[in-house]
Amino acid sequence: MKHTTQFIIFVFALIASSLAGQIATADSSCYLTEDKHLVKEVEVRLNWLFYFLKKHTNASRFDKDGFRVLETALSLEINSLDTVIGQMPLCKHLSHRLSFASHMLQVMRDSAEYLEKYTGNESDARVMRYVIELNVQLLALRNAYGMPDTQREGYSEDVSAHVRNLHAVRELFEQLQNVDFTVSIMFYTLFDRALETLKVYAWHLRLPAGSM
Repeated sequence: MKHTTQFIIFVFALIASSLAGQIATADSSCYLTEDKHLVKEVEVRLNWLFYFLKKHTNASRFDKDGFRVLETALSLEINSLDTVIGQMPLCKHLSHRLSFASHMLQVMRDSAEYLEKYTGNESDARVMRYVIELNVQLLALRNAYGMPDTQREGYSEDVSAHVRNLHAVRELFEQLQNVDFTVSIMFYTLFDRALETLKVYAWHLRLPAGSM
């Protein structure tokens, strides 16, 4: 299992490297073949979309109510951009940015729904809220293309802290008594998702596998 995870992370890194080259090549074709003013307009819209999405990832608590207020508008903007970018096949940098924005929206949408189920003060509810919100917070460590933002201030410290805290929360969860089976399934699903994401982040820092 350990070797499988390492292989997946390695493949992800190769894809990321290849993707960067594809985007650079596509950008040249994009600016040569498409209306430069339209490309610039779409880039500005994507910048604003990413800004409004990312502002919900930087807080220690996910503001699901604030997100719900903007959810419909964000979804409509993504659909609108999808129509425009779909007619610009050589502008891969735009489609990759939109794809990650769509992913961010879906993670937040799912997280807001999950948080509605765990509102109590019981230990299992508090642990569930932590792991749900962590998956949102981890989005803050990616750039607009969805790649690990290793140049972000405090990136290394944040990754290390999240790894420590995530394992501590798992130990706490495993000490709880009489936890509902469906809650356990949800916890470990979200735990594994967060841990795999952190492993990818750590790979970009060349952190030893044993530290995970």
